[in-house]
Parts: sequence; C-alpha cells; structure tokens
Amino acid sequence: MPVVDPRTGVYDDATPWSGDAIFACAGEMAERMASHPWDRNVLGPPAQWPPVLRTTVSMVLRSKYPMTLTWGEQFVMLYNDAYVPVLGEKHPDALGSPLAEQFPEIWDAIGPMQRAVLQGGEATWDENLPLVLERGDGPEECFFTFSYSPVPDGDQPGGVLAVLSMTTSEVLGARRLAILNDVGAVSASDPKTAAAAIAAALDRHPSELPGGRVWLSEDAAPVVAAAFGEPGPALEAPTPAVGPTILGAGRTAWLGLGGGPSTQPRRRQSPSGRSAG
Repeated sequence: MPVVDPRTGVYDDATPWSGDAIFACAGEMAERMASHPWDRNVLGPPAQWPPVLRTTVSMVLRSKYPMTLTWGEQFVMLYNDAYVPVLGEKHPDALGSPLAEQFPEIWDAIGPMQRAVLQGGEATWDENLPLVLERGDGPEECFFTFSYSPVPDGDQPGGVLAVLSMTTSEVLGARRLAILNDVGAVSASDPKTAAAAIAAALDRHPSELPGGRVWLSEDAAPVVAAAFGEPGPALEAPTPAVGPTILGAGRTAWLGLGGGPSTQPRRRQSPSGRSAG
C-alpha cells in the first residue's frame, strides 16, 4: 500500500513507515511523541499504528494551526505545538491520555460531539463556543471556533480531528465595545436621569458586568444614584479606577462595581486568533 513519506509529503510505494519517520520534523511535540513510552499506551508502538493514524499524526505535527487528534473509543489525545497554549497546565500530561480525563469540566459539552463524529456522524462546526476551562488557575471563560472531522480508518472513523481557534480576546473585545457604545448613546437632561440611563445600559451586559452602582457627586461626598444587576455588598465609596465622568458643571459620576467575591469564571487574555479540545 502506498504511504505518504512524512519528510517529503508525497506518496511513496518504497518507503516503509517507522516510528521515527512519523515524528521527523521540528518542534516540541514531535520530540515528545518520539520519546513517549507508546508501548505502555493503549495505542501501542507507532510502527504498529494504522497507516491513517500515522499519516494524520504526521500532518498534525507539521501544521502551524492548532490541531488535536483523538483516536479510538478512548479518544486518546495527540496534538501539535500550536495546540499547547490551549492546554495550559494540562500539558504535557495530556499527550497520550484520554480527552475525557484531561477536560472533565467540559466533557458534557464536547463529549457528545466527539462520540457522534466517531460513530459515523458528519463533521461539526461551532463558532465562538463558550467553554469554562480549568487550566491551572481556576475556572476560566474561553471561547473557541472549531470543527471536529472524522478520520476514516477502513469503513468507519478511527478518530476525530479538531482544528480550532481560540477567540476569547475577540469575543470579550466585542462585548466591551458594545458596553461603551451603549453608555455613549445615553442622553439625559439632568444627572439623576443620566445615572439611571447609564445603569440601565450597563444592566444589558450581565456577562461582563454582573452588577454595580452609579454614584453622583455635586461638590459633596458621592451618593448612590442608580444600581444595576446584582451589586453585592454595599460599597462605602466608588472605586477611583472606574471614574469619574463629568456630567456637567460641578457634577461628577462614578461607576462602582459590586464589592462581593465574584462567582464568574476568570477571564485571561489568551493569545487570540491562532491558539478547545
């Protein structure tokens, strides 16, 4: 059977596959896969892998786009260098381990999709899918655009190829721009009406601002003029970092966010664009 020579990327009837040939490219994951104890893994030694698995792994390793291949009923993970940032502290232990063990926090979301594709279903497509990951520093809200595609092995899929982008920065940037646009569109004839309108505008964005207060000051101590969402415990004074905004002569407004512990997932500005399981 002709196979793809991983060094040339062309079909070659004469060149046999070997474990070394599969990983004969530059990069951290090629080195890690070459030295991984596959003989103690459910996949077995690379020289004994099915031809389609060897070909797909070789292709994944040479891609600059984030990819992960999950193989077999256990969805054993094989991924490239570009996928490493997605894993956080799950790397390098994720290599050769079942996907469900590495991503239990999102398995209810991605598990059914992986199983459907492996069982002969069509490829999937999700755009800006929100997933709360545990990558080492507590829950983290992330967004991904990705596709799961079947990797044929004979008459049935043998694995699932995920090609993805982390879109967290883009999604959060669009959300925050929408907040600024809504607040900037507020028009009122007096400070109290303006404060109420600002609070109403902010209340339309609970995913970014779960709650807070709008304070007003007229040459005196600031007082709460309006509230939105779930402000949490009372704040004695507005936070300087989020104000002030001048509403008119002698009139200043501050925005104070809720003072209680946040129950929202943390947002880390991860590399955008070329960087879910």
